[in-house]
Amino acid sequence: MKIHGPRMNRARTREVLDKLSIPVEGEDVRGIEIHRTICPGSLLTFMETERWRLHTGGGIAGNSDQVWLAPFVRRTPPLATEPYKPRGPYGNKTQLEKALRAWRRGE
Repeated sequence: MKIHGPRMNRARTREVLDKLSIPVEGEDVRGIEIHRTICPGSLLTFMETERWRLHTGGGIAGNSDQVWLAPFVRRTPPLATEPYKPRGPYGNKTQLEKALRAWRRGE
């Protein structure tokens, strides 16, 4: 698959986050940290905040032109709501936007 134009970088990732109004909690060499609030088992009394990181500029496999979305901390069962598996790579803003919309819904 050939992609024309500039590929993903930290600035383009921030543009997508701003467009979707997802607040940035932190930013470091590894990437951009974002949070979401979930209700395990649909119980509002057990709301918890999950920390996620968008790996930019090097990413997981050294792909400096792609973005990966991964949990900030690995959780082991029985606390894990889903297995640790980075999502991605996302090579353009449209792919990242679709992925972040699904992430925000809890998918």
